[in-house]
Amino acid sequence: MKTAISCLLGILFAAWATADVQGAQDARYAIEPAGNSRVVLKTGETGEWPLDITFCVLFSEADPSPALRPAGIGVKYNIVTWYNRRLKTDEAASDKVDDLLSVGDGFDPRILKGSTESRTSDIFQSAPYVLMRAERAEKTPAGLEYTFPDHPLFTLRATVAASGEAEPPVLQYQFTPKAEGYYSIGYVGAPAYEIDAVDEIYQPLIWQAKRFPRRSFMTLAFRCTVPSALVTRGGSTLGIAVDPSEFPFGPLPRGSNSHKTL
Repeated sequence: MKTAISCLLGILFAAWATADVQGAQDARYAIEPAGNSRVVLKTGETGEWPLDITFCVLFSEADPSPALRPAGIGVKYNIVTWYNRRLKTDEAASDKVDDLLSVGDGFDPRILKGSTESRTSDIFQSAPYVLMRAERAEKTPAGLEYTFPDHPLFTLRATVAASGEAEPPVLQYQFTPKAEGYYSIGYVGAPAYEIDAVDEIYQPLIWQAKRFPRRSFMTLAFRCTVPSALVTRGGSTLGIAVDPSEFPFGPLPRGSNSHKTL
């Protein structure tokens, strides 16, 4: 079935940001367009954060069968993995851990007993992917609308807009597949820094302070104590937060119904 998918992402700042797409400022914040593929989040107190309008789209004809497996990171912690019979390298495969003590109330024994053959815990090893960077920006009543290069497998559009006083600006994308298969769409335009250039990071639940994951691990929604990964730099914290409408509390989040990841 070919279905259009729409998703909302809020730009979480030390305090929420708001402004119109032309850069008009309120008392504290502004969001300004910067060319065809970038906006700049500004605040007089904490400087500027560049945000690229860039997405990563993964595609697989076969079911990637996401499943939890032991992370092998020195503590008892399970991470999501995917099946990919054409892994680029064995290094990205999930670690096999034999630990009979990793049990408890409600524990799923399939996590430890499940096969790790042809499975990876690195999202970028899970399937072929393409980076989609906006190529044109247009001011509309809805905000700044971005168009992306044509692709034979899908079409992608995005909008950045203010959402009202004292509310965060919102990035919304619409994804329409052209072919049957399994897709995953991720926003990857947040600013990147060397670990030594930031004060601390946070990705639920293990990676915090300056503990940085050794692979591109993903955190499923049911493990997200906050719906965002966070970076603190120069005393300010930035994160791209999933909109509450896309990340409901009910039903109770579980691995099987976690459709969002960080």
